[in-house]
Amino acid sequence: MQVIENKSEGGFVVLARAFCGALSVVLSACMAAVACWTVEIERPPDAEDWGVGDTAGTPALPPEPEEVVKKDIYVTGVKYRDGYDWHADSDYGHALCTLFLMRGTERILSLPVGAEHLMSPDADMHRCFGGHLYTDFSTDHETVIKKDGVELFRYQAREMICGFHVEKGEVHTLGMARDGSGWTYRKNGDVVLGGDAGHLKTGFGTDGRVLWFAYAEYGNAVLSQDEGAVAKAGGGRYFVVRNGVPEEIRLQRNVSSVDDLVLHGGEVSYVACLGGAGAHAVFTGASSAFLELGGMSQTKDCRFRCGEDSPMPVSGLRYGVSGTACATVWTDCAVTFEYPDAEICWCGVEDGQLNMVLKDISEAEPRLVIVDGAAAVDYGREHEYSFLSEAGACADAGRLYVALYPKEQGTHPAMMYDGVFTEYDFNGHFTSVTAW
Repeated sequence: MQVIENKSEGGFVVLARAFCGALSVVLSACMAAVACWTVEIERPPDAEDWGVGDTAGTPALPPEPEEVVKKDIYVTGVKYRDGYDWHADSDYGHALCTLFLMRGTERILSLPVGAEHLMSPDADMHRCFGGHLYTDFSTDHETVIKKDGVELFRYQAREMICGFHVEKGEVHTLGMARDGSGWTYRKNGDVVLGGDAGHLKTGFGTDGRVLWFAYAEYGNAVLSQDEGAVAKAGGGRYFVVRNGVPEEIRLQRNVSSVDDLVLHGGEVSYVACLGGAGAHAVFTGASSAFLELGGMSQTKDCRFRCGEDSPMPVSGLRYGVSGTACATVWTDCAVTFEYPDAEICWCGVEDGQLNMVLKDISEAEPRLVIVDGAAAVDYGREHEYSFLSEAGACADAGRLYVALYPKEQGTHPAMMYDGVFTEYDFNGHFTSVTAW
């Protein structure tokens, strides 16, 4: 481990290191992750573009280069007062801390946390969208939504926000009741669609101009404010909602349960268990195919990994007779990646490249492993880090950014980018990484 530099950025002391000694694996991906900055990509003109339309035998001018794509990397996190053990968090709800947002290496927003500020330090109660920090807070009777610390709206229900999207200034939320059961789709706090039974199968997704999500119903009615859009839901029925309009998915015969659904290219696909079959099957329209078992006996926890590619990869686990888990990615139902004795924490497809964060469970103490196209970096042996949630990784322009969550008090929060390991000298942790 070689120390490259020690400097202060955005109010934090940064210790950047180059990480060496990675274990090689087979996978098509390109990865990176850490300190944040603007990414620029420019595609050079294709060789065959030269001379097109040239009738005089002289080279034609090359085409104008494509517009440079620029995205900023945003990181959210929580900073506690020095010396406070936030792992034990004995003063939860009263601990002195701040919620912050970074763009690149610059801290651009810092907000006080506490009930008096209607602000929670919990990682699932804030997120960055479009370069802004949106928060939710549950009082005894209400849910309050804020943008960059300024209240946007509140409504009479205590909900856990499971899906969040902003379009043309309108805030779309998917909420699950904190007390009791049911879910609700709201726009600026107003109910669009809801169910008092069943559960959400996905968060929000976009397919062209369509905003969609999926849910399952096992009883009672699905209620919509739109006249005539009330659909009775019985046991084991699945729905995809497109721009606020629910549509029931007609399942193939023998389907016992559905792991995941996706709307891609205007068509619904789902991955499901079939009665008596060891492997899951992927269904799209009238076509279906089993996921390859590859010498294993069973598949489990299968999910689509959305991207522009078609067919979309599916990630999940394969189990052998001994019960050993093998993290797996299938493309067109064929195994294209596997990592034994591991579980998938995060998996993403970006520009046709697969990026992954794994939890190695081959030993008593699970270890965090990040995989790129040439190496698997084990952050559990030399460093005491874990992975907080799927919000802690982001792929953009062929680079993977991963926030590393300290396992023990006294370990600095860190990020990984392009083989560079960077520690930040503050008491707390990062909660999400996004590109906008």
